[in-house]
Amino acid sequence: MHQHLHQLGPRRAGDFIRTQANLIQQLAEVSALLGSEHYPLISDHKDELLVRDQSYGDHAKPEDYLDSFNTFIRDQLNQSVALAVVVNLRAT
Repeated sequence: MHQHLHQLGPRRAGDFIRTQANLIQQLAEVSALLGSEHYPLISDHKDELLVRDQSYGDHAKPEDYLDSFNTFIRDQLNQSVALAVVVNLRAT
């Protein structure tokens, strides 16, 4: 499409777009579908790993993340009955 409009030139491309009443809407619909589960983008080029990074959010080490999560759970126990039930389950 872009090649066709480029070949037409600015004035004729503008005329073409104006005569195609639903063109902009159709392009928006196609754009929304591309890359979705209905129309996934598939490429046959070779994959390449550019970077490998491990993140713990705002924390530098896994231990910091786990400590933060434990603190969150303890702070929320009093506010969430469901969470208290799960944390305090007795082994049967």
